[in-house]
Amino acid sequence: RRSSDLPLGETSVVQDGKAEKAMRKSEELEHPLRDPDVRKQYGIMMDKKIGAKSKLFKRELKKYFKEQRERLVAQLQPTKTRVFRKNNLIEEILQIELEVKIGKEAFLPILSTLLIEAGQDAVELVGSSFPFKLSTEIKSWLDNKTEVFLRTINETTMEKLKNEFSESLANGETRDQLVGRIEDTYETISTGRAEVIARTEVHNVTQYGTLRGYEQAGLPIKIWVTVGDFSVRDSHASQDGEERPINTPFSNGLMFPGDPKGEAGETVNCRCVI
Repeated sequence: RRSSDLPLGETSVVQDGKAEKAMRKSEELEHPLRDPDVRKQYGIMMDKKIGAKSKLFKRELKKYFKEQRERLVAQLQPTKTRVFRKNNLIEEILQIELEVKIGKEAFLPILSTLLIEAGQDAVELVGSSFPFKLSTEIKSWLDNKTEVFLRTINETTMEKLKNEFSESLANGETRDQLVGRIEDTYETISTGRAEVIARTEVHNVTQYGTLRGYEQAGLPIKIWVTVGDFSVRDSHASQDGEERPINTPFSNGLMFPGDPKGEAGETVNCRCVI
């Protein structure tokens, strides 16, 4: 029977056997990315894979921004009581807490799927037969990551809109002119920021999933892998093939490529993987 079905206090022979098997498996595992040729092909393959997933994520992100813009414009409909010319109007109609909640409902399932897929791919890459598990710790990390990501992009959007609302108020513009400013702001976001945001979020979530997949498979080390082209930043090119114990940072201080705790210069638009 399963160890989870055992009464409290009863020793699980099955569980002990699994633990012993896992230890033997860990000792037998050899990281395939130690081979330079395999590493090169893996880097190129993962760049394409993450790029494809980023495009899908960008599509959902643009949808989110479009619906947010529509919510703002809808609240600017003329009424007898609404005062359009006030300095704090944007804070009234763009409610960050609500936008974060809406965003989490849309993006948390997507990011969760990406993380699970990355974790399972990592487990299978090293030849382990144990399935990847979305632990409580991983769920907590992802929930916090999604919260921070959504709060950050909405605060940035808020600052941009504040400037537009202030200029509109100072210039004595009409409602239609203010709506035009809002639409222009979101058009800029969709054509510029959305791509960078999508790539960054997909990249660091999948790399975190990969790290946890290696860890669950019992792999003792991780290896930094670059795409190997001229677009790789110099600091990362020198790290290609660098090995570190699974829970030890790389020489640049990151636990994995795209680590949210790293500086923007080390993480934004990074294409490296482990």
